[in-house]
Amino acid sequence: MKYISQEEGLKMNVSYGEILLHSQEVKGPDPDATCMALLTNIAVICARFSNLLPYNDGLRGCLALEPKLLKAVAATFKIGCFTMGPQGMSLEKRNASLPDIDFGGNVTEPAQNQTESQIITGDLLTVVNETAEQGLEFLGNLFGLAFGESPETVDKNNETTSQAGPSESEIVSANSTSS
Repeated sequence: MKYISQEEGLKMNVSYGEILLHSQEVKGPDPDATCMALLTNIAVICARFSNLLPYNDGLRGCLALEPKLLKAVAATFKIGCFTMGPQGMSLEKRNASLPDIDFGGNVTEPAQNQTESQIITGDLLTVVNETAEQGLEFLGNLFGLAFGESPETVDKNNETTSQAGPSESEIVSANSTSS
């Protein structure tokens, strides 16, 4: 991120090595989220700035990341608040009242011996696992691939293919014995 001015806001660049993947200016007290596609439009990551207001000789605001799957926000990761100006950027100390992640009510009720972060981590892993399984199933259907087949199923498929007909050597030996 680069500070431009209090009036023009910030410039956010996302790059991979020397390749610029995304660039957008962010200004105003509650600007629209800036989003970048990860897998065409199936998976998108958005940065949502809030309370982006003039502060001393720069700006103060807060940032949250929102991964989206099929245009639906899957979770909100609250990164924190910051001040940014001509001298650079500094993060503010975390506010204990701000939750780190919001799954929009999808989080299960905590058991007595589980902490909130363990539950959130578990829910996040569940969402990632389900998404990966759906992605593999989609790719399998698209390309005719079989992910996760047991070796027995693969062996049965190979046996059926190999039993499609006798080989040339079997035909020759059968003909020589019948003559």
